[in-house]
Amino acid sequence: MASPRTRNVLKDLRLTQDNNKCFDCGTFSPQWVSVSYGIWICLECSGKHRGLGVHISFVRSTTMDKWKDVELERMKVGGNANFRNFLKNRSDINDKSPFAEIYNSKSAALYRDKIATLADGRPWSEETSSAQNYVPHKPFGTVGLKVTNSNGSASVKSGKDINFDGENLEDFLNSETHLKSKDDYFTRLQQENESKRDDIPPSQGGKYVGFGNTAYREPQPSQMDGVTSSLYSGFSVLSSSAYKWGSVAKDSAVKLGSVAKNKAGQLSSTMNETIIKPTHSKYNSGTLFTDLSSGAASIASKVLFLSNLV
Repeated sequence: MASPRTRNVLKDLRLTQDNNKCFDCGTFSPQWVSVSYGIWICLECSGKHRGLGVHISFVRSTTMDKWKDVELERMKVGGNANFRNFLKNRSDINDKSPFAEIYNSKSAALYRDKIATLADGRPWSEETSSAQNYVPHKPFGTVGLKVTNSNGSASVKSGKDINFDGENLEDFLNSETHLKSKDDYFTRLQQENESKRDDIPPSQGGKYVGFGNTAYREPQPSQMDGVTSSLYSGFSVLSSSAYKWGSVAKDSAVKLGSVAKNKAGQLSSTMNETIIKPTHSKYNSGTLFTDLSSGAASIASKVLFLSNLV
């Protein structure tokens, strides 16, 4: 993001040197610049400049990018009008030269060197500029190009046979010959792909993805299979849990029954030793009724004593 200071500097520069219009196409209120030349350009033309490479044109946004001081100095010594005046009456280019040819020219290289030198605070002279040795780059000039003939055979033409740049390349790509060659090529690929098996992956000779075919996938279980599997798994877990709970309840019941049985045995033994045996012994010895009579007489005596007190 450009700092407030950077925005203020650029705002002032926009009002000078015809900077309120794109240098290349004339669109008003450009929001991008080429720092290499100190010129202002629109969004569409900034894409073209980026395509040239940063060594030819270094593009910045006036609002979104962070700026360095040296970049601002280049914008100060540059300007649309200064660059336009510099390009006038040059021998290597003219106002009808293609876009890429202008910025790849020796004249553009000289101006880049001029902007960089002046921004550093040093004097500049065209005669002593290091850009005097600049050799213009011809895009695709030495690159071989594969061309498919109408009979399906392929041949390679060198850059000497097809030498174009910028707008010439665009014309070639839009030409009927190139478009027909491209259509024939893809048609042949589609026909070859149709003859391949669709039950195996492309890596094993099956159909390729991208020609209207569904990508090969390993057989996957259906959604219903997944639901059934989930239910089965759930019932298995539930059954296992119920079995565990039943086992715990059974063990608890067994333990409780065992404790109750032991307590009952202890109670029976206590009653037998403290009540039944003594009573049975007194009965056999004939003292049971004597003891009962003695006890009753004792109780009656106590009751009579209490009544006399009242």
